[in-house]
Amino acid sequence: MKKRHLLFIYIFTFLAADIGHLNSIYEGVAGDIPVRVIVKTPGVVPGLADINIRVFSDKVHKVTARPIYWHAGEKGAPPADIAYPVKGENNLYSTQLWLMNFGSYNVQVKLYSGEEVFEINIPVNSLALDIKQMEGSLEIILLVLMLLLIFGAVNIITISYRESTIHPDDILPAERVKKSRYVMVVSFVLVLGIIYSGYKWWEDVEKLYADNLFQSLQTEVEIVNIKNRDILKVTITDPAISEGRMPEIIPDHGKIMHMYLIKDDLSVLSHIHPSRSIENNHVFEVLMPPVPIGNYSVYMDITYESGLTETIQKTIEYLSQPEVVKNGKVPIRDPDDSWTHAKMQHKIIWLNRKAEYLSEEEIKLEFQTFNSKMVSTKLEPYIQMGGHGALISPENNVFIHFHPIGTISMASQQIFDKQQELASNAASGICYYGLPSDSAKTYSEGIQSNIGKVSFPPLSLDKAGDYFMWVQVKTEGEVVTEKFSFRVM
Repeated sequence: MKKRHLLFIYIFTFLAADIGHLNSIYEGVAGDIPVRVIVKTPGVVPGLADINIRVFSDKVHKVTARPIYWHAGEKGAPPADIAYPVKGENNLYSTQLWLMNFGSYNVQVKLYSGEEVFEINIPVNSLALDIKQMEGSLEIILLVLMLLLIFGAVNIITISYRESTIHPDDILPAERVKKSRYVMVVSFVLVLGIIYSGYKWWEDVEKLYADNLFQSLQTEVEIVNIKNRDILKVTITDPAISEGRMPEIIPDHGKIMHMYLIKDDLSVLSHIHPSRSIENNHVFEVLMPPVPIGNYSVYMDITYESGLTETIQKTIEYLSQPEVVKNGKVPIRDPDDSWTHAKMQHKIIWLNRKAEYLSEEEIKLEFQTFNSKMVSTKLEPYIQMGGHGALISPENNVFIHFHPIGTISMASQQIFDKQQELASNAASGICYYGLPSDSAKTYSEGIQSNIGKVSFPPLSLDKAGDYFMWVQVKTEGEVVTEKFSFRVM
């Protein structure tokens, strides 16, 4: 059992969702109550995660949150913590939860309304992203305190031996004073031994932690030419995959992999979906979109059957004449693949756009589509969603892939819904267009209370710099891609 536990820890060192962003965001419904949950993971393990739950209803009188480790399940989880109302806010509840292990967690949120209890599961990654360095001033303080403790411990032991059995009025025998000096030396050595043992223990803990720091999955990305068609190939070379020490990759809202291909000058974005090669289970292939040659950043989103998600980042150069491969099959173009081009018949407008935002300020994301005559048009489902978004900041190494339901993986949520024997929100309540009144029924019928509008949960960014965002929706049969930019101060 111990070996198996260590195996799981090793697996988790390779996983991370998004890049440079610790928030897991979900917006949907619990029962019939619209809710938005933001989980800010600490980036260290163990660590305290901040949980903020905004309820769009006055019927809720109690909110709880509970961390459930995927491997332990509900039986191995601690009791739920009460999320208390935030002073000065309307229907906003907050609490903190300890994430004690590396890996995938389900933050189980329960809303109490009258006699009814509604539950939602929010998948999050618990990862160690960095080792915090101790400040020099704190090191000096702790060193001084340690010396005082050593001196105090040795002094207490020495005096206890020398004087504890002597009457206060008696004169200390010279022999006892002499022996007490030996006791002082022995106690000093023992205290140093205890300190050294503690030091070695801490070294082991630090090494285990360092071994579990996030490392991106080892992959190779290349562009080859097969039968006069350019193919982008992703090969997973990580030994943890080849040796079967990682969970299987599973589809997330219909795709085994979601890939964003972004040109280095940010002029081109492609949203494409590699499929698994028939010949090699560790190879994923996709037809290159009609984009210009040049250098590209590649962002690949995958989900594992454990509920963990990962975004793999690579760079690649698209040459005018890629290497020709004689033997190989040309993959079929995914009909949901899309890319920017100059002949789009529709436009997306960011309704509440600002040029600048303060650090950690709420960035509201509401958009509306228009045709060439600036008439609002009805949205259609695109890859099981009302919209898709990708946000990057090259200078801050930030990448966020988001939807109207937030930044979580639908597949991960379904895993935890199944584990909790809960009817999946993916089938019964996801807020596909970001409107609290939406439901699966209105989604499937293409009915919206606000024609042409899509809303994403607000984002907040703590790193100053320039950000670039692409929003994609489908309207009147066309996948529309619009680019926006803003600055965080």
